[in-house]
Amino acid sequence: MKKVNFIVLGALFLASLALLWLWWYLGFSSVDGPADVIISVVWWAAIVAMGYGIYRFEQRRRKQMRTVYVSPTSLYNCELGMLDCPDITQRAALVEEMVKSLKYGFDFQDMPEEGSFDYSYIIRTDDYRDAASWTGTVVKVGRNGSHQEKQFTSRAALESALA
Repeated sequence: MKKVNFIVLGALFLASLALLWLWWYLGFSSVDGPADVIISVVWWAAIVAMGYGIYRFEQRRRKQMRTVYVSPTSLYNCELGMLDCPDITQRAALVEEMVKSLKYGFDFQDMPEEGSFDYSYIIRTDDYRDAASWTGTVVKVGRNGSHQEKQFTSRAALESALA
């Protein structure tokens, strides 16, 4: 989640705390019914729910951005674009470098035309900390509509799944 999202949610939370304190300090609690406190608590719950929703949405977006399409001669990622990879033994290393270098921005590269980029694998990274604890799925795309999925839990497992 971006730092700006936390700042906005924190500011909303602090503003609602300040308004609740002001409500009690000025004595409106003795004039009004308890509905204002309930509204404030509901507002805090809404802020927490929005924060959790933003967090989950950002995690899902980052997972989608870690997807790499692999053709026999090149790799494609929506943030980094096309990278040439003529040596098939270097695919896993190059995919790892791609995943490490992602900035998770909002500038995307267009997917290449279907005739110019025929991918045969889709690598979806679930979690990446280092080469030993890298988890995800490799989908081998069959042109007749068949797909084979293999899970991987390390770079070595990814290399064997791409072989």
